[in-house]
Amino acid sequence: MSCGEFKKSFEHFNREKVKKNMRILCFLSIAAMLFGCCCDVSNNAASEPFNKASLEETAWTPTYLINREGAQMPDAKRDGQVVFIDFHKDGSFNGMSGDNLFGGKAEVSENGDFKAQNVYSTRRMGPYSEDEMKFLDALNKANKIELKSDNLKLMLDNRVLLEFKRMPKPARN
Repeated sequence: MSCGEFKKSFEHFNREKVKKNMRILCFLSIAAMLFGCCCDVSNNAASEPFNKASLEETAWTPTYLINREGAQMPDAKRDGQVVFIDFHKDGSFNGMSGDNLFGGKAEVSENGDFKAQNVYSTRRMGPYSEDEMKFLDALNKANKIELKSDNLKLMLDNRVLLEFKRMPKPARN
């Protein structure tokens, strides 16, 4: 192959490579624009006022606990009890954290700020103490609340610490 033939084939290869890269870049640009138009990536929870009344007289059972790492919660079918939190009209809450009962007062603002205050717990020993500590720690650390339909999230800023699903109110003894 002569030097001229090599130069010509290299130029052809280079042009084809540039065309291919331009097609890929164009495709990715269009995909990014479509994704941006179709998806709402704004934080609507912060812009809509939080309706505190929607939390009153509701009960919730956790579906997610951050840093759970093998800690166990009681199972209603297996143990006859379930972990839950029950919110009341006066802002107080109570519930079952595994082996122990707990309670306190929830301070909730219209912008979704959340603060668990004066949290207390009984001190019974049992197989769920590790999970209880993590559950109550997450409850105490939470500073934001988000409620959408039958899902409740307690967060530290934008990091989800606890997620709950709505459950029937427990019977009072």
